Amino acid sequence: MLGEQAQRIADAVEGGGANALGALGVAGRALTGLEKVDPAVSGWREMLDAAYTNLSELARQAAAYAAEIEEDPERLAEVERRRDLLFKLTGKYGATLEAVLATRDQSASELELLDTADVDLRALGARRIAAESALRAAADALTARRAEAADRLARGVNRLLPQLGLPGGKLLVSLTPLAEPASHGQESVHLDVQLNVGLEAKPLARVVSGGELSRLMLALKVVLARHDASASLVFDEVDQGIGGEVGAQVGAALAEVAARHQVLVITHLPQIAARADQHLVVSKEARGGIATSDVLLIHGEDRVNEIARMLGDTEGDAARRHAQALLRSERKARR
Repeated sequence: MLGEQAQRIADAVEGGGANALGALGVAGRALTGLEKVDPAVSGWREMLDAAYTNLSELARQAAAYAAEIEEDPERLAEVERRRDLLFKLTGKYGATLEAVLATRDQSASELELLDTADVDLRALGARRIAAESALRAAADALTARRAEAADRLARGVNRLLPQLGLPGGKLLVSLTPLAEPASHGQESVHLDVQLNVGLEAKPLARVVSGGELSRLMLALKVVLARHDASASLVFDEVDQGIGGEVGAQVGAALAEVAARHQVLVITHLPQIAARADQHLVVSKEARGGIATSDVLLIHGEDRVNEIARMLGDTEGDAARRHAQALLRSERKARR
């Protein structure tokens, strides 16, 4: 079949009867006559000669190919096998030979990735092991620091609690290991509180009494004052259930925290109020049938009068002297 096709090409170019070379010969003779009349067309001769030369070479090669195929059946079989293979490849990997070659190049790239995958996996495995080792070392160091800090925090708070009216109170700081290290370490930190001797410890967040919670938070703030970044702290009901010397101790603790933070305290205890740098009096009254609250900043004698009122006597000289003594004591404590 291939030999026949090649022979047809050779015959079409220079075979018997009408052929391409014969047609070019006719064209050449016509051009010779035309050149005699119009020399301007003489440039066509070069194109005609080139066409004749190319077609002659085509006929020669086609005839030689046909002869080789006829004389070499193995060559014919090889060419037909390649043709069949090309047909299958274009049917499976693309409509053209260029598409088949593009698929070949892509597959070669993927094969190269597979060949190097084992090496890459080993390298990644080594890096993972190194990272895990570094993580464990950092987590262990953090755990050691946390354990030390937890002990210091518990001891510091527990020393203060009796002075703040919680004689049986105890803070417990525990570290619970996690199944896997996280971004914050390999354990969770829990703060539990025992409010009195013999009572069960419970999480700090479950302390029901506002006064007890305020004093617990006050003890924590005193111990953590150097490390707390909060600009302002508010304590409400910190004086609930206490008075006398314990109230004075709470006032002293609040003053210690106030050395590094702005502290706002809502209190009814004169021992605590006398410790303040500024004294704001909150009063309530009805205006036009509506309850309102007023806040007034007081100084000097007004402050003495207010402390005396908190002591229970706004008129007596004894209460005023006591109020003045509390304020003087507070000023001495600052110096």
